[in-house]
Amino acid sequence: MSTSLARLPLIVVLTLPLAAAELPELTQPATPVPLPLTVEAGQRTTVKVKIPSAGGLVPVLACRARCDMPGAGGCNFVLRLAIDGRPLAESRVRPRLLNKPPNLDPPNTQFHFTWYSSVHQAWMTMFGDRFDRNWGGSGQDCEYVLDLSGLVVPGREHELTIEHAMPTLPAAVKRVAGHDLTGVAAGGLLHLINSGPAALDGTGRQTANGKPAMKPFWEITEAEAKACLDATTWHPSITEYFPGGGWSTRYLTRGGMPATIARLNLVKGLGPALQLAEGYTVDLPEKVHDTLDQRTNPTWPTTWFAARETGQGAFRDTYSVMNAWGANHCVMSCGHIGADLISLASILRIPVYMHNVPEEKVFRPSAWNAFGTAGLEAADFRACQTYGPLYA
Repeated sequence: MSTSLARLPLIVVLTLPLAAAELPELTQPATPVPLPLTVEAGQRTTVKVKIPSAGGLVPVLACRARCDMPGAGGCNFVLRLAIDGRPLAESRVRPRLLNKPPNLDPPNTQFHFTWYSSVHQAWMTMFGDRFDRNWGGSGQDCEYVLDLSGLVVPGREHELTIEHAMPTLPAAVKRVAGHDLTGVAAGGLLHLINSGPAALDGTGRQTANGKPAMKPFWEITEAEAKACLDATTWHPSITEYFPGGGWSTRYLTRGGMPATIARLNLVKGLGPALQLAEGYTVDLPEKVHDTLDQRTNPTWPTTWFAARETGQGAFRDTYSVMNAWGANHCVMSCGHIGADLISLASILRIPVYMHNVPEEKVFRPSAWNAFGTAGLEAADFRACQTYGPLYA
């Protein structure tokens, strides 16, 4: 995993104990042997294991697994297991998962998952930096006890394969569309779409300094306005989102436009907090775009956006950008205006907790220095809290 999931390796601790032939309902899995394994995205590792020999007992795999990520949040079908090349899959006829119900229904949410996906051939895996997560309510979110009956023979040696089932974003594009991402998009892309209409300026059919742009309305020429309209097709909105009907604007943003996406999140107990990402819009070959676009809704407007990666924090890679984003919406502006937004936010006492603006371009009042000069993000939070908001 060299790009999009490069900082979310799969961490696995396992053992192969034996259990009684009549397995009771398990409230605690077998104590794992300290054998941590790290598997990168799209990669696998194989270990030789010898099954203990004991008559009348059932061999089980006791496993702890998580995607390593600072903090906690999210889950996906990441952990894929196989014994001698045969998938360790859940079965209605012979349930493999012994220590928790087959379904994952996190309390106080509307989410409903299964612990195993036959589509992905993988087990639901939590994102976090600890094994004691309890988001799912089972108390054993990161723990699995799996029945190996019929897959292993006690007393014999077998190969256990542990695979990170999520590919990197470039690898996913290659698999689905047969295209290698290059240039600013080499680390992956964000598919910015809107479930309905969007401003036609987003077509990128206006021009400034020879590059695609979104200009103030008084600078837009008649020819540019017509070009924006000509690049847009109009489709009936889907009733799933708009039961009253209406129209959806479909277009594809021209690549090569420097852009900044931003979002202001209202956080309980904190107030507004700003996040932003500078990057570029990207052109994809028509066939590649169409293949990817059809996987969502082709009546919606699309912008392919590549955030500028820094290799650190929320901008370690493209996946980290999306994972740290407050929700699945943003505002996109033409140009790299992150430094301006950060300065404006400091004037209003709104902390910024995610940006990829070079440090030398960031300007905040000099009084911010008194709140720390090493960890500038934390200092920004302290300063904004101390001085208080200047917004209504």
